[in-house]
Amino acid sequence: MKRFLIGGLFVLTAAIGAAQTYYLTGAPVGWSEPGTGGSMAMSLNGLTGMYEATFSGLTAGSTYEFKVFNGTGWGGGFGNNSRIKATDSSMTVTFNPSAPADGWLDSGHRVGYKMAGVETLEVIGTFNGWADAGTLAMTKNNSFSFARYETAWLPIGTFASNTTYSFKFRSPGTWDQTNIGNNGGNGGDYTFTTGADWGQTLFIYEPESGRVAMVPEPATMAVLGLGIVGLARRRRNK
Repeated sequence: MKRFLIGGLFVLTAAIGAAQTYYLTGAPVGWSEPGTGGSMAMSLNGLTGMYEATFSGLTAGSTYEFKVFNGTGWGGGFGNNSRIKATDSSMTVTFNPSAPADGWLDSGHRVGYKMAGVETLEVIGTFNGWADAGTLAMTKNNSFSFARYETAWLPIGTFASNTTYSFKFRSPGTWDQTNIGNNGGNGGDYTFTTGADWGQTLFIYEPESGRVAMVPEPATMAVLGLGIVGLARRRRNK
């Protein structure tokens, strides 16, 4: 019996030792090497299923870059640096290392953030030639489990059928502040391809979960779920 308990304890200890640790580092902590200095081990949030760590001592209005790493050292970084303008003195960075292919545009991993204050965001991309003119304004919607930024519903004909578009989110008129592309990084773009019967369209971004959607109505609403169907219903009831 004692041998069994010792063996069980060894297995448990080995399992704990093998558990993956993700680290957050960046400008707020002087880009400390993951696992050393001011870098932070991320903790799993059992309610959201995401890993989290919090930067503090930020200056509202200043822009900070950061990155999530898979274990210690510089070799395991995920994607590009994220670039976010602070709206408060602290910011919690969220990370989903195994984001599912669940109908949202980004799968594989997702980097997000949550912070007090409301920032204005816009969508820019190939649909407007990456120009300041013609960007799409987004407004914050707190009606869901994760607050969302949404564009207005764009009319039929805004996007050509059977065409691939690229886009990013950013602070209005600048690339130097909040700049969000593929998987939450400031480098790389999100892409989507329209279908033959592409209808009215809506961009959605959830900073905290890192989820992004480009939604036509009504063809793919059911695919995304998670309250997006409610968006179409709410719009029709206005």
